[in-house]
Amino acid sequence: MGMIRDIEWEDMKGIVRNYYSFFDELQKDPSFGLILSRDKPGMELEAAWFASLYTAILKGNAIAAVAQEGAEIAGICDVHRIRPGTSMDHVGLLGIALRREFRGKGIGRQLLEYVIKNTEGRFEQLELSVFATNKAAIRLYESLGFREYGRTHGTIKRGKLYIDEIMMYRMMK
Repeated sequence: MGMIRDIEWEDMKGIVRNYYSFFDELQKDPSFGLILSRDKPGMELEAAWFASLYTAILKGNAIAAVAQEGAEIAGICDVHRIRPGTSMDHVGLLGIALRREFRGKGIGRQLLEYVIKNTEGRFEQLELSVFATNKAAIRLYESLGFREYGRTHGTIKRGKLYIDEIMMYRMMK
């Protein structure tokens, strides 16, 4: 098994390569469980997104880690403060994305456990959303202490397919 580590500036190309691979996966499976832009963004937008993430990390408003398998970045997990500098800055929004060929091997769990551990003392509550069709992810989140607090019906629309979104939370104390 590879390693889980904090994100580094040099990881940008590998993370963007992963993100681009999700567009191909979506073409094969419309219920694929990530929200993607309608069109594949160019490298300029991806560089801006990565710079924004890295800036949030430096300011203490985000945590991010990658799973590395050999020379490849297999996935990324991050937590962002929902509203820094407000009465909601104790709440973090968690996201994870793992390339298809690395799923089902325990890497996602390791990545989540690493990031959750690193949020201790920095965030009091974590929130996430998950496609209702993604049963494996829901089981994983529940096993890590997340609980459902809401559901929106038909939030995700792909062609004629509507998918519910489940919101989950975990208290850190």
